[in-house]
Amino acid sequence: PIALTLRQAESSLAAASVTISTVTDTAVELTLGLNWKISGAATRTLAFQIPTALAEVYDFQVPGLRRLQKSTEGDVTTVTINLQQPASESLFVLGLGTLPLPESREILPQQPEFIVPADSSDRVSSQSHFWVIVNQSPGLLQPVDAATDGDQVQPDEIRTNMPEELLEQAVAIRRLKSSQPLSPWQLSFPERQQVAPAIVALAAHTTVIAEDGSWRSRHRLQIRNESRQFLP
Repeated sequence: PIALTLRQAESSLAAASVTISTVTDTAVELTLGLNWKISGAATRTLAFQIPTALAEVYDFQVPGLRRLQKSTEGDVTTVTINLQQPASESLFVLGLGTLPLPESREILPQQPEFIVPADSSDRVSSQSHFWVIVNQSPGLLQPVDAATDGDQVQPDEIRTNMPEELLEQAVAIRRLKSSQPLSPWQLSFPERQQVAPAIVALAAHTTVIAEDGSWRSRHRLQIRNESRQFLP
């Protein structure tokens, strides 16, 4: 008899994440793109970790999903994705969520971490993380400490397919590194000043008197209206 031994092949995963924080005057809209490049062998189980505060905020869209499991330990939640059919080349997962604008108006980068399940022989060969900041509020968005804000990254360095219109509106794009935490960004609004509702910038008055004593006048006013719909 000839004995054959079958062993599970190992998958090599090159993973990348893109977090887009879209800031408005009342909320922070989050878009999380997770991209796995799979080589060596197909796999049907993938996992990553996110802060527990965001675990219930994100709504994940997973193609071919069989089951999505979440386990929390402290401030970190592990999300495990089980697929109906093994993925052999790539897998893209999109997460959408909304948070109220913090009272401090500070926006912090929230970096995920790609891992492999404890019962898996796969390995993560490399992973990269990007943070895209979009300002759709009437306020000014800028880093609290420019010295620790990291280097600007060009949009073409992001290989993950994300909404093009958000990348074009980006105030900044940063590469996230766990060893080098980035400065938070602060949203501030300009101070409101009380101004006059309308200003007459220029006035020209012309009066013509005829020989018979009659007269006529013309008045031209150049007005800048600041806030009133109608001027009396």
